[in-house]
Amino acid sequence: SPYPFWLKPVAGIEAWWFFVWSFPRAMAATQRSKGSAVPPSRHLASIAPWFLERLDSHDRRQLQDAVAAVAQTGKPLRVATLCSGTDAPVPVMRHLAKALRGGIVIEHTFSCESDPRKQEWIKQNFPDLKYLFGDVTVLGRKNGKALNVLTGKQVRVPAVHVVIAGFVCKSVSSENNERRNHSECIKHGTGDTGETFRGVRNYVMRAKPHVVICENVQGLTQCIGGKPPQVHNVVKALEKVGYSVDWKVLDTSDYVLPQRRKRCWIWAFRGNGVAKGVEKVAGTLAQLSSEKHLSINKVTGKSILGAKRKRLLGPQKITARQQRVVARAMQGNRGYDVI
Repeated sequence: SPYPFWLKPVAGIEAWWFFVWSFPRAMAATQRSKGSAVPPSRHLASIAPWFLERLDSHDRRQLQDAVAAVAQTGKPLRVATLCSGTDAPVPVMRHLAKALRGGIVIEHTFSCESDPRKQEWIKQNFPDLKYLFGDVTVLGRKNGKALNVLTGKQVRVPAVHVVIAGFVCKSVSSENNERRNHSECIKHGTGDTGETFRGVRNYVMRAKPHVVICENVQGLTQCIGGKPPQVHNVVKALEKVGYSVDWKVLDTSDYVLPQRRKRCWIWAFRGNGVAKGVEKVAGTLAQLSSEKHLSINKVTGKSILGAKRKRLLGPQKITARQQRVVARAMQGNRGYDVI
């Protein structure tokens, strides 16, 4: 393999993958003794170096050494996203690579997204992408082939070094009134959640990427109908195909994005002998949390709160007391709840 260091992750590699997860959702991390409490702007070009400064000198040096080792091979780091959405991890990783100045090239090898509208977004924003698949459940087929939406032809699904997958949450979501019917969906590969995760698992089993990152709702970590949380079955499934795995629930409001959005993040390194490296990730996440966050106006570039206040307090037929309650709530609001 051109990337032997992945087989034995070192301190600092874990931080790299945390950054990949948190940039599009969280935007920043803990305030250190020097430097600003939040990024200077909402743009990734500013956020990437700001994030890297949060690392202590030892971890930063280890990360830079690892990046340099990859760059010296002369080959790109190949990345794929499954249930891709807007493919936010790709620009995040590219900005990080640029900020690290190690000469590493991030190759967006393929995406897999079933929603036609999101497929169009991906086409428009990643015009150089060669492979866009639509059905994650077929990526791990024995023949290794799937339909490339861009060409309309069956092609071999490429192998990559890094997989980032946000498999469907519907079956385990606390907003789903029928979630009791899916208490073992991961174990049996049933329901939208179980079927899409099985597709992710099958691709991982066939392609053997070095790093796997998965995201889902907090409901994955909660008991359903007296059954153990399904996240444990995710861990078992990835361990069974040769990975060391750990997970943690993170809230974007702890990572300076002005919203509350709790999500379960799962990370896996190839090889059952790298458990110590996997376990270090949780410690890195705890160190990078923050009580500070960017304002919603700064993130969006618009006066969102002002517009929301006008809509709520303007033409609405509510009492004076209700208007005062809304105004006080908006003044003290730390973030918005997002399902």
